[in-house]
Amino acid sequence: MYFRVADNAAKSSDEHTKLLVRDELDPALRDIDRRFEGIDKRLGDLASKVDDAEGQLKRLHSDFQGQQEKQNQVLAIDRVQSPNRILGVIRSEIQLARENKIPLSASNLVDYRYVLQALPSSAREYWTTVADIINYQSLLNQLSGQAPDPAKVSPACSGLTFGKGGGNIIQGFPIERCVIDLDSTHNLLENLVIRDSVVRYHGGPVALHNVRFVNCSFVLELPEAPHSPARPELLRALLDSDQKQVTLSTHA
Repeated sequence: MYFRVADNAAKSSDEHTKLLVRDELDPALRDIDRRFEGIDKRLGDLASKVDDAEGQLKRLHSDFQGQQEKQNQVLAIDRVQSPNRILGVIRSEIQLARENKIPLSASNLVDYRYVLQALPSSAREYWTTVADIINYQSLLNQLSGQAPDPAKVSPACSGLTFGKGGGNIIQGFPIERCVIDLDSTHNLLENLVIRDSVVRYHGGPVALHNVRFVNCSFVLELPEAPHSPARPELLRALLDSDQKQVTLSTHA
């Protein structure tokens, strides 16, 4: 009996001790749990932010690659569509049309003119391309009977080269069915009408004032780049016309 009572007393004492310990520990454990809950929440928030940051980095990397690819595409387009390449294409198309005797359409020539208006005249083949278009327009006019064939016109235009060294003013009389080299007359041509003639220009200086060309063939032979013509305004006026009637003047 004694031992049973002692055992029960010991058990009661142990249970009491456990209760005391539990009462002491439970608040501490709950506080620790609350703290860990806060830590877990912060860790969860941090993990979510890390995931968001990784997602943003991936998107930024993808955007950067996309922008880089677009930039490379723009640079490639610029290289392919450089002025020199465009001018080369125009000259090649005109040469093929001449060789194959297949006339280019009027819309092609209009497009060429618009392109040359947009391109810088400093491009290497700019003025030789302008000359090619002008010469080709003259060829079309010859084929339609609206300009003479240079191979069939031989006499030089008389009266345009008198006086040693030039410096004369030539004006007031008609000029027809002859060949004139604009940049070798060394005279001022003023208030003249030149008709059904072959007009040659080699890119040199020329003095014109109110000179009207009617149904003339223009033959331009310009020096290779990088040389520019002395009178670019003449070439621009010819480029923008159908050459059937065009009035040319040079600036003083």
